Amino acid sequence: MTADELFQVLVQAAGEERAVGEKWHLRFFLDGEAIDPPRELLPRVEDQSLEGHAARVEEACPGRGFGIILNNYHRFDARLWARLRDFFGSWFSRTGFPPGGATADVFVGNYSRTPFGVHRDTLDVFTSVVAGRKRLLAWPAHVFEGVDAPTKDYSRYLEQATVLEGEAGDLFYWPSSHWHIAESTGGLTATLALGEFRDPVPDVLHADMVRVLERARFPTEGLLDDASHHVRSGAAQVMPDPLREAVEVVSESLRRSVVIQWAKRVSNHGLVPPPPRADELSLDEIIRCPPDHPIVVLGDGDLLILGASGRMLPVPDFPQIVALVEELNTGARVRVEELVQRYSGESSDEDGAGSVDAEALLDILQTLHSFRAFEVGGGVEAS
Repeated sequence: MTADELFQVLVQAAGEERAVGEKWHLRFFLDGEAIDPPRELLPRVEDQSLEGHAARVEEACPGRGFGIILNNYHRFDARLWARLRDFFGSWFSRTGFPPGGATADVFVGNYSRTPFGVHRDTLDVFTSVVAGRKRLLAWPAHVFEGVDAPTKDYSRYLEQATVLEGEAGDLFYWPSSHWHIAESTGGLTATLALGEFRDPVPDVLHADMVRVLERARFPTEGLLDDASHHVRSGAAQVMPDPLREAVEVVSESLRRSVVIQWAKRVSNHGLVPPPPRADELSLDEIIRCPPDHPIVVLGDGDLLILGASGRMLPVPDFPQIVALVEELNTGARVRVEELVQRYSGESSDEDGAGSVDAEALLDILQTLHSFRAFEVGGGVEAS
């Protein structure tokens, strides 16, 4: 990412409209304290550059260090998302897919040190310097054993630190086991942090289930009254039928939601949320599904769940649709109209049933395209 691209992403994020209660992906700090910034302190087009924005903030807040952290910057720019998808896809093909997925964050500012002090994440991190000069101190886990590192004056530990220092174009790496803090070398700095979450699988599943339960609306009306009646009547040896049925509904909902969440994560190489949607697809377009980024397919009863780039599409479990996805996942270039003609209509599979009309099949391809499952353009490959 160039400094210009980074600036444009910050401008987009600063102008983002949020729903009530929605978490903002952009955080702003003054002298190490997180604040909800007034609009005049956020990047805007008129600044023209990172340096232009920094000069305006320094004029408005003289003598005060500022910092901006933008999490998951890929959600604002499909081109940047595509680069990250390739980067993480290559990384994970060698190391295995991390249970907690991945993140891509931006750090910009003239702050003297990381606002939240010496800390340790559940992340293995690559950091790329985009602008200015970056200095980072890292310590293995045992150095701060039994110490409240974030609130500690770390000056007495400097001799034990590994010092990473570099300028635009340089790349740092540190594992999740290491404590770390960034320090200023003077002036404005901008970096990208690309990390993989190495949280234990039970922790990831627990977090996913908590999110499901927070959003869920399960049929529980009268269950507590019914359970209380069983206790009072002395019939508490068995679970009341409504309560048992509710547990089964919750269990199945959790199972399906956690599996779908996992598939979303895998289909987007760990990145959350998905990238912006793509424009409409026409019948005469030639499309290709990159072999390194195949469409994920999950069976769920009489449905197939198709996943691409962090989004999921439920479709009927028909042989024609299975065959369509299998062809797409070969990575061959093919015209949309040919796919619609080839796979619409009645199934020719003796074990299959159902008919997919051309319009429905085109809708499936349109939706997958909007997920950015395909590259568009180029010639059809010879058979």
